[in-house]
Amino acid sequence: MNYRTILANMGVFLIGLTLFMYEISLTRLFSTLMWYHFVFIAISLAMLGWTIGGVYAYRWLNSQKKPNQESLTARKNIILTLLSITLWSAILFLYKTPFSNSLLLVYIVLSALPFILGGYYLSLVFKEDALHSHTLYFADLLGSALGSVLIVVLLDNYSLLRIGVALGLVPLLVASFNLQRVKYKTLTPIAVATLLLLTVIGGNALDIWAQDFGAYKGNPKLLGALFKDKPRIIYTVWNSLARTDVVEEDGDKNKTILVDGGASSEMVPFNGDLKSIEYLKKDVGYFPFAYKENNSALLIGPGGGKDILYARLGGVDDITAVEINPGSVEAVKNFKDFNGNIYGQEGTKVYVQDGRSFITRDQSKYDVIFLSKVMTQSSETLGYALSENYIYTKEAYEAYLNHLNPGGTLAFVLHSANDLGKATATLLKVLEERGVPRDQAAKYLTVVNSSYIDGKKYEHGIMYPLLMVKNTPFTSDESQEIISLAWESKQQIISLPNENERLNSITPPENVQWSYLVTDNYPFFYNVGHTAPRVIMLMLLVTVFVGYRLIKPLLKTKDKTVKYFRNYFAYLGLAFMLIEIPLIQKLILLFGHPTLTFSAVIAMLLFSAGLGSFFSKHLTTKIPLKVIGASIFIYSVFLYFVLPWFITTFQGTETTMKILATFVLLLPQGLLMGVPFPTGLRQAEIQKKDDYIPVFWAINGWMSVVGSILALVLAMSFGYNVTLLAGALIYLLFAWHTRTSPEA
Repeated sequence: MNYRTILANMGVFLIGLTLFMYEISLTRLFSTLMWYHFVFIAISLAMLGWTIGGVYAYRWLNSQKKPNQESLTARKNIILTLLSITLWSAILFLYKTPFSNSLLLVYIVLSALPFILGGYYLSLVFKEDALHSHTLYFADLLGSALGSVLIVVLLDNYSLLRIGVALGLVPLLVASFNLQRVKYKTLTPIAVATLLLLTVIGGNALDIWAQDFGAYKGNPKLLGALFKDKPRIIYTVWNSLARTDVVEEDGDKNKTILVDGGASSEMVPFNGDLKSIEYLKKDVGYFPFAYKENNSALLIGPGGGKDILYARLGGVDDITAVEINPGSVEAVKNFKDFNGNIYGQEGTKVYVQDGRSFITRDQSKYDVIFLSKVMTQSSETLGYALSENYIYTKEAYEAYLNHLNPGGTLAFVLHSANDLGKATATLLKVLEERGVPRDQAAKYLTVVNSSYIDGKKYEHGIMYPLLMVKNTPFTSDESQEIISLAWESKQQIISLPNENERLNSITPPENVQWSYLVTDNYPFFYNVGHTAPRVIMLMLLVTVFVGYRLIKPLLKTKDKTVKYFRNYFAYLGLAFMLIEIPLIQKLILLFGHPTLTFSAVIAMLLFSAGLGSFFSKHLTTKIPLKVIGASIFIYSVFLYFVLPWFITTFQGTETTMKILATFVLLLPQGLLMGVPFPTGLRQAEIQKKDDYIPVFWAINGWMSVVGSILALVLAMSFGYNVTLLAGALIYLLFAWHTRTSPEA
């Protein structure tokens, strides 16, 4: 490997690392400002920049006929310089400009520019050195893998502005490697690297500047809709999971915790005297702790701590609180003088974990398990494709019921009628599997609607309903006590055992209950219906159309070899995402934390695929591509069957063991999936089709975006198992396609 190729590999590694970290940073920014479906649209359109970059690289190369090395290097350095500028511009604009929905197109275009330039640069590098595509692709995947881990560390310690400035310096560092006619060409990389290092370790001024999050001066998300008067943000903490704000309107009255400007929870003023908060007894959230005697409670997603006060008012002294967002816990502790130090009271144990993961490892049993309006945060963190976790699935309900003492209560305060219908239909299935006939299920379930919210009557249907289920039937005395509680608080009983068993009024008809069933395979609790929303379907059509219009003019040829490679790279882009996304989603069950799962699984898959790329030149001399494709199909089917056992087996182990076991499981898959892409580029070079390499790059990028959206559509329609098998099937089609390989 010559010096120029070594520099090319270094450049690809650093740009792959930078663009992956930029993508996650962009997701974090959009998540604080937009609702999750807009986050998904914005990111998907921005990622089409990879395709646009490949298209522009092809057009420039054609305009130059056969560019010499000097002009090619100059072009790459111009692109890298522009990449630095656009990285800084995009992050700074998004961070400091007051948010407005009318600027959505501006956000998308500005966010896409770094991807366009990155795709342009990488296309040129792969075209220039196609015979070494196996090492270049290894460097690209290795950089992305490292970036997936590094960005989590940086987000947990530094502001997005400091990270953005550092990312913008990396392309300049790569450009400095290529300097030829500069007097101090040796010192320039050292100077840029030093500036980059100083930014990372000493950019405190940037963190201070970042405290003014100018985007929140606009009208973002719930922050703009929830507060009538101009809200005051009095506390903020960023981490890799979310941005957490404490917001107030009226001085010392209730404060609100907002997670990524969306999911909200109240922080109630409390002086330690329970008499001062007796007004909370009028909330339906108080009922599960008060209708019978309870000694212990597990609270999942307590947020601002209001749930703890419900439990204290109900006489519960042994409280376990499990909150996934460390920012919420930090916020509550920071305002302990305001909230009576509720997370630090004697008898209260606090764990920063995902609720489902905690319940899997926990050996205790409780009198009450309570979840109040737990809006999952993975939607805000990773985009729509990972918008649900597993606290509301059938398997989760089974785990909760198994952790109840005899006569214990599992209780939910939900958001809407859709939530209530899904939770009820799923619980009916659980009870049926536990031996409770459908006609007897109403004796185990109670539903109370919030007719009064914050002292004001609500007359527009179901809002914040309480759903309680027991592992034994409700007794007559318990039902009478619930009636008393509802009478005193003026709340509406919808269904009550022994008195008013009207479960059918809020339960979906039996012939459609399957579409309301939420399982580990189909965890979309907040999605209405059993299909992807129209906006996502439209996004799929737009992505297909835009990519087709961009690429079709570049492939006006009857050359069968070009058509072979066109389909070759389309199969790869589509199939890779259809397998990657279900694997990430399913393994959230194992790791219990969406950000950790995303970082760990992406790193494992990309690193192992990088190894496959590195050895691909040697492997494909002995193993035909059709065998590689068929092997990926077989191993994907193997994962389909083995993942449930694997997750159950390792769910209760330490994180280090989970990571090691998962790496061993995914290593063969990644190795195999890393072989075809660089092999295809080498074949294109050998077949004298290297002029089309930027187009093949664009096709692969385009179909990767299509694959990510299609994965969501399939998952929301049929579940993640079908999505994984769809990806496996496309690799089988790829294997069939390569039987006519030009080298065969």
